[in-house]
Amino acid sequence: MIRTQGTHILLELWQVPELSLSDFAFVKNTLIQATTASCTSYEGFKFSKCKPTGISGVLLLKEGHLSVRTWPERGYASFDIYTCGGEVSARKAMKYLVETLKPGKHNAITIERGFETNEAMQIKINEVV
Repeated sequence: MIRTQGTHILLELWQVPELSLSDFAFVKNTLIQATTASCTSYEGFKFSKCKPTGISGVLLLKEGHLSVRTWPERGYASFDIYTCGGEVSARKAMKYLVETLKPGKHNAITIERGFETNEAMQIKINEVV
């Protein structure tokens, strides 16, 4: 098995309750709890309300990052999860987000990062939790 430097997941959620995606404190706390689920902690964060609606935010992790953009009026949220090293797991963060936000539909693109050549890069599309 080829050892990677990190796992990068692009996660999309649809049919999420509008109230969940527009609640600033809920979205922020959900991302913070996802870092705990992934066996890491965060160093800092920045969140802001978008116009006309939605939330955008990023957590700087000790070993990566976790970001979100929500569109409450569409029931849609997109996440970018990157973790590297040891026991840290982007997949655990993804699983936590899906279980907490309870989308009607979701998909993910998983990229194993850090290979020296493109031939070794492993990309999994539409991974279902």
